Amino acid sequence: MNAFSHTEFLAEVSKSSKSAYMLVTVDPDLADGNRGVIDNALSMLDADAREKLEVEGGAIVVFEDIDDAIACYYSVERKLPTLANIDLFLSVFYEGYNQLNICQSPELRSIIAMETPSHATM
Repeated sequence: MNAFSHTEFLAEVSKSSKSAYMLVTVDPDLADGNRGVIDNALSMLDADAREKLEVEGGAIVVFEDIDDAIACYYSVERKLPTLANIDLFLSVFYEGYNQLNICQSPELRSIIAMETPSHATM
């Protein structure tokens, strides 16, 4: 039996795949009633992924290639200055590495820095 955190799991899965994986989470309490914020900030994601974020607080999105994941990442990053704090966490994994991160929560940033082998920026 193996146990992984979300980020460790995605790093492991992405090692043997040509797909890119994006973990997106929000604080459901902060996002509650902010569907417009989620829809605006994460407009590059499909409706199913945005619904999972609003209802469940998280989603794992699989992209056919890294270019689509990077385009989504930069789309969200451009909107960050106007985005209300919903404790957004977005992380892109490709070829076994955490490539890119957006993290609104300082507490989560420190946890991720300790557990994730990466080439990432926060």
